[in-house]
Amino acid sequence: MRQPAFSLLPDLYRLDRQLQPLPCPVCNACKPLRVLRRDRYLLRVDLSICEDCGAIYLARGLAGDIATRFYADLYPRLMGVGIYSAPVLGQLRLAAGYRVNAIRSVAGVVDDIVDIGAGHGFFLAACRDAGSRNYWGVEPGPLQRRYGEDNLGLRGRIVAGDFGSPAAAPFQPQMVTMFHVLEHLEQPGATLDVIAGWLPRDGWLVIEVPDLEDWSQIGLQYAHVSHRSYFTGATLTALLARHGFRVHAMQRELYGIHPTNLRVFARVGDADPGLPRPPDVVRLRQQIREQMQPWRLTDGYPKSAWRLGKLAIAGGLNPPPITP
Repeated sequence: MRQPAFSLLPDLYRLDRQLQPLPCPVCNACKPLRVLRRDRYLLRVDLSICEDCGAIYLARGLAGDIATRFYADLYPRLMGVGIYSAPVLGQLRLAAGYRVNAIRSVAGVVDDIVDIGAGHGFFLAACRDAGSRNYWGVEPGPLQRRYGEDNLGLRGRIVAGDFGSPAAAPFQPQMVTMFHVLEHLEQPGATLDVIAGWLPRDGWLVIEVPDLEDWSQIGLQYAHVSHRSYFTGATLTALLARHGFRVHAMQRELYGIHPTNLRVFARVGDADPGLPRPPDVVRLRQQIREQMQPWRLTDGYPKSAWRLGKLAIAGGLNPPPITP
C-alpha cells in the first residue's frame, strides 16, 4: 500500500525516539567508546567500539518489539523490498550462481543445506539447479518468501522463521549459510550456538558480511540502524571462536555481490590458539573516523539527506533497492 508523501520522515523521527541502549552483541559488555553519533538515516545509533572485546557495534538501536515493527514496516520501505526491477532480480540470480561456485571451491559440494535468511530464494534455486537434493531456507519476510514460491518453484522449501532462533531443520544439514544476516542480529552468538548444535564436525558454516577492514571504501553508508554489528576478518573469527567454530578459509571481494564482501568458511571445532588480542580502541576509533569521513559529499551525510528526501517524496513506494 502506498504511504503518504513525506510520512517516512515522521516515522523515522518516532523510531529515533524509541531506540534503546544496547550491550555489545559479542561479549554483552556495556562499555562503548563512541565513534559516530548518527547513521545514514540520521538516527542516533551511537556507532561504538566495545572497550572490553574491541567489537564494533551500535550502542543504541533496535530491540524486541521495536525491531519487529521496524522490519515489518520501515525496513521494506527504506530498502525497496518487494519492488525489485527485472534487471535487479537478474543480478540476484547471477549472484546466487556465483555463490554456489565460490562455495564449491572450498567445500567441494553444495548439498544438505539450510540457508538462514533465504530472501527471494535465488541461492536455494541455484543449489537445486547444481544438483542439491536437500535444501531448505528460513526467511521472515512474506514478500520474499512469496517470490520464491511463485517464481522459483520453492513452495514448502522456505519457511517463516526468526533469524535469532531459527526452527529446527527437517534434516541434519551438512552446510548452513547466512548471507548478510549476521550483522543484523541482536544476539548473533545465540544463533551461532543453535547452528553449532545442528552441524556435524565435518559440516560447514558459510557466512557473508560486509568487510569493514577499511571504512574508506564504503563510508557512512554501511552505518545504519539495521546493522547491529560491524565485522572484520579478525572480529568475525573471534566471534565464531566464542561459539565453538574454527575458521578454515576466507574469501574477500572488493567488488561484486556487495562492496567489500567477506565470505568465511568455518567448522565446529577448537578455535585457533593464535587469535588476535583486542585492538587499541582509541586508535581504532580515530582510524575509522579518518577513513569514514562522514561529511564527504559522495557517500556521507549530504548524500544521506538527499536520498532520504527522495524516499520521503516517493512515500517509500518506489525507492531504488540499496545495499542492505
